[in-house]
Amino acid sequence: MKPERNIYKLKLELLVKYMKRKELKLTEYVEKKNRIWINNKIRQIEEASNKNGRKFFKAAQFFNKQKLVFPISCKDKSGNTLSEHGDILRRWRQYFCASVTYKPSVPELWS
Repeated sequence: MKPERNIYKLKLELLVKYMKRKELKLTEYVEKKNRIWINNKIRQIEEASNKNGRKFFKAAQFFNKQKLVFPISCKDKSGNTLSEHGDILRRWRQYFCASVTYKPSVPELWS
């Protein structure tokens, strides 16, 4: 029985080595494809910069995506810190309505 176990162990080790090689090849393949795709995208941006400014900025936006970050807190008129989501939205509405002198016809939604 002992020699059979060694054979199974050897087969398992060979299988693991084979899978690691395949995984490495797959990783290299994906990285290569990503580099090709990015190079093509950069080439498109360069071509667009020579022809049309609008297409250039639209294509370049891909590399400059930024996340919008919602403020976690803000201060009210008297300087108190607001941390509740509804309070923050209400304060921003008050601020913009006061700065634009806009009188809303719709009642406040976050009251």
